[in-house]
Amino acid sequence: VPVGTAKKVKAVIEEELTKRDEQIDFEVASNPEFLKEGAAIKDFMSPDRVVVGVESDRAKKVMERLYRPFQMNNYRLYFMDIPSAEMTKYAANAMLATRISFMNDIANLCDLVGANVDMVRKGIGADTRIGSKFLYPGCGYGGSCFPKDVKALARTAREYGINFQSFYIKKQQLSIHISTILVNMLFYACFCCFKQNQVSPLIQSSRIISNIKDSLFQTSPHRPEFLSNCI
Repeated sequence: VPVGTAKKVKAVIEEELTKRDEQIDFEVASNPEFLKEGAAIKDFMSPDRVVVGVESDRAKKVMERLYRPFQMNNYRLYFMDIPSAEMTKYAANAMLATRISFMNDIANLCDLVGANVDMVRKGIGADTRIGSKFLYPGCGYGGSCFPKDVKALARTAREYGINFQSFYIKKQQLSIHISTILVNMLFYACFCCFKQNQVSPLIQSSRIISNIKDSLFQTSPHRPEFLSNCI
């Protein structure tokens, strides 16, 4: 949910209670999820961390009791204020999306200077401060969370007078780049189905295909064992 949602939810509840002339003591907390598509159950049972935003000790004690089994296994439980918890979710996804976008720019530069982006990726990924994940260049990021979370964070930033230029995807340049490579070629969209432990490329692939299918290319999605699920 966008940053500030919990505050709005609390205001709506308080307004309704006032209309009903009732006094009910309640709490609002933020408990964002960090689950990957294809590995949601594993991520839920063995989380990297659990982030909880609360406004009172009472709410904190309730959430501590809820997550007590996880604490027994030494999982990291981070309590913070609600806006920080909401921001953590969006900042995390935006950071990962930014890494992908950055590597795409590095890949383009490597093409121009004669460098091998795969070697560059391994070289910088070996740095423990950076790590090797989300450093693979490609046609961009997709999935159910990255695009909407990046847009939501960018909108929130604009509302407060901050312009995150790195969040804006140059879709037109992407389309031109694909068209340049695939002129007069048969374009196959392979592996468009859902794969375990991966963010499904189906959504992103279908968007790209829809943009080019009416141009010079014939599209033919294909993966035999999942043919019925292909677009």
